[in-house]
Amino acid sequence: VGMAPKKKAKAAEEKGGASKAEPKAKAGATKAPVAKPEATAEAASAAASPPVKRAAEETALEPPPAKKPNASSESTGELEQDAATDGRPTIKDQVVFRPVDCTLNVVPSMGGRVLMALSEGGMQCLIAGARASVGVKAGRYMFEARVLECTAPKDGPKLGMWPRQLLRVGLSTEGSPLVLGDSDDHICFDADGFFTSGRKRVPATQKLQSHDCLGLVVNMDPTGPHSHTVSLFVNGRRAAPPRPLPEHLRGKALFPHVSFRGLSVQVHMGPAPEQPLPF
Repeated sequence: VGMAPKKKAKAAEEKGGASKAEPKAKAGATKAPVAKPEATAEAASAAASPPVKRAAEETALEPPPAKKPNASSESTGELEQDAATDGRPTIKDQVVFRPVDCTLNVVPSMGGRVLMALSEGGMQCLIAGARASVGVKAGRYMFEARVLECTAPKDGPKLGMWPRQLLRVGLSTEGSPLVLGDSDDHICFDADGFFTSGRKRVPATQKLQSHDCLGLVVNMDPTGPHSHTVSLFVNGRRAAPPRPLPEHLRGKALFPHVSFRGLSVQVHMGPAPEQPLPF
């Protein structure tokens, strides 16, 4: 009877020893995976190194394309690219429409930003013309024009084959006739979708809608992809392919020019465009 408790105690000790051994084994099991993250990190590093090397080899074999200022030109297919920032000082004089460069029926308002025409006593039948005070001889520049309202009366003398409303946006040389499209020194696009150069009128784009914003870009940079051309953008999108400037106009100062009838026209000379361009 006295020996039985000792056996139970010994059995309990063996049981307790077994239970203590189990935690040690579990502790050993938990310590074993600790070394695995290091091996995993090394394996991941080794696995990641070949693509880096391959990318470096591809870079060496195929040099990256030249960086473009605006990536949106790639998605739209536009060949023109944005020019680098020009740090030269800009002109101090404001671009205006002086009376000497306007027909007698033109009435500038809003500081010259809105052009209106007289419409009493048969004046509504006449075409109004206005040429800006500043021209360009080099580089790339743009100006915009937008129809604000149609002012032609509902009744009145018929205009024959000519449309009641008329809008022409283009460029001209200094001293040329004020009605745009009537001289070899004029180039312009009109609201009917035609392009006029050298008094020849050819289809260029679809007919424009009222309140469309017309942007005329003249490129006189000899190094660009569209050197010595003029392009039309409508509401920020290219509406016609670049049209070449006539040979006799290259190297001359070209002035923004607008002609209209039965309309009020807003002219925007910058510095930022009203409708962003795709390049």
